[in-house]
Amino acid sequence: MTWLGEASNLSQRLLVRLYFIHAMQQSPRVGWGMGAGKIIIPRDTHIAHLLGTNVAHNKYLRIGGEGGFLGAGLLITLMALWTVHGSRPLPPRGDGS
Repeated sequence: MTWLGEASNLSQRLLVRLYFIHAMQQSPRVGWGMGAGKIIIPRDTHIAHLLGTNVAHNKYLRIGGEGGFLGAGLLITLMALWTVHGSRPLPPRGDGS
């Protein structure tokens, strides 16, 4: 593959990612539900056997496929609140001198 100049995607993960992108387009608001990766690409399909995986290997695609915009927004909001709440006990930042 390197001789042909096609060594940029040797893992072929893009093939799996296309299924997750399609799933996000089908249900963009609420997604397909937690654990939907097994439904989006069942383990007994040809692509899963060929690549040996049915996982997107991209957490953003998984969150989008499983939770949609609502799930991604909720996750980001909760992470921000957790960061703010968790950093309260830290000492205030000095003036740098």
